[in-house]
Amino acid sequence: MKGAAAPVVAGLLVLSFGAASAGVAHAQDPAAAAKAPDQILLKDYKPVSIHKVPVTTVAKARHPVVDMHSHPNAKTPEEVDRWVKVMDEVGVEKTVLLTGATGAEFDRLVDLYSRHPTRFELWCGFDYTGYDQPGYGPAAVAELERCVRKGAKGVGEEGDKGLGMEFGKAKGLHFDDARLAPLLDRCAGLGLPVNIHVADPIWMYQRMDETNDGMMNAVNWRLDDKPGIVDHAGMIDPCRQATRSLSESDCQSAFSFRSRPKWRRARAA
Repeated sequence: MKGAAAPVVAGLLVLSFGAASAGVAHAQDPAAAAKAPDQILLKDYKPVSIHKVPVTTVAKARHPVVDMHSHPNAKTPEEVDRWVKVMDEVGVEKTVLLTGATGAEFDRLVDLYSRHPTRFELWCGFDYTGYDQPGYGPAAVAELERCVRKGAKGVGEEGDKGLGMEFGKAKGLHFDDARLAPLLDRCAGLGLPVNIHVADPIWMYQRMDETNDGMMNAVNWRLDDKPGIVDHAGMIDPCRQATRSLSESDCQSAFSFRSRPKWRRARAA
C-alpha cells in the first residue's frame, strides 16, 4: 500500500505545476515581442503577478474618516468642489492639508479652500528666510503667529532627508538645531501639532548597485549621490534630540515641543 501512494503524489504535483503554468500563460501578453532574459533592462522589468487573491472593494467608509495627510493639490475653486464631492462619496469627513506654506502663498490657499471651511484644515510651514544669517528666529516666529491668526491649525509638512529642513532647501539646518528652538517653543505655546518627515527609506541612501535590494524603487528617489548628506542612521538623532523635549501637556492630536536647555546647544553642521 505504501508503494502505491507514490504515483498519486506525483500526479498531484504534476497537476499543481500544470495549473501554475496555465496562470503564467494567462498573465502574459502573447502578442508582446519576447526579449532574451539578458536583454531585459531593469527599467523595463514590470512583472505581472499570477497570484489570485481575494479582493475586497470598500466603496465608502463605515465611519467618518479624517484624512490626516494630504496636500493642496486642487488649484481652482472647481477642483476644490470636485474634491469635496469625492470626499462625500467615500466617507471622508475632513482633510488635513499640509501646505508647508507661509506668507502670501498660505493666504492664497486659505482663501481658496475657505469655500468649504468645515471640510479642510490647513497647516502652515516655517519661514526659513534668512535662516543662515545672524538674528534668524523672531521674524519666523512672527510669521508663524500670523499664519495661526489666518487659520493655521498646525505646522507641516516639515521635512529633512539629510541635507536640511524644507527638504534640503535650508541646507545644514536640522530639526534639533538651536535656531529652530524659538519656533518649536512657540508651537508648544500655541498648542500646534508639528508634522515632520524624517529621512527616507534606507535603500535611498545605499549605493545604487546590484546589492541594493530596494533599488527598483529607490533609484527614483536616490539620496546616495548627494554630497554632504546625513545618512539614514544619522537622521534618527536629530528627531530623537527634538522629541526628548516633548512634554505630555504639549500634546494635542500630534506632537508639539517645549524648550529645554538642550535646545540651546547648537547642533554641529
